[in-house]
Amino acid sequence: MFCFDISFLVIYILWFMNFNLCVFSPFYNVLTASLFMCFQPVAAGSGIPQIKCYLNGVKVPHVVRLKTIVVKVIGVICSVAGGLIIGK
Repeated sequence: MFCFDISFLVIYILWFMNFNLCVFSPFYNVLTASLFMCFQPVAAGSGIPQIKCYLNGVKVPHVVRLKTIVVKVIGVICSVAGGLIIGK
């Protein structure tokens, strides 16, 4: 048999989830915003209009760069970890 009550485990898991949402979510969201604002502002948003312009021959600065892709990938990961809704 168990040495402890199962309700204690459920309460502990719920407390940990609440702690994670309250403490780490704002940190991830601030990290995402600072990435977009400081390092690569063109990475904010979906990027679909910029890519359409690029494919139609309009030169949009800093759209197709490795730095933009890296900031966008890290930003999406931190946004999802922070609890923001990404996509449709």
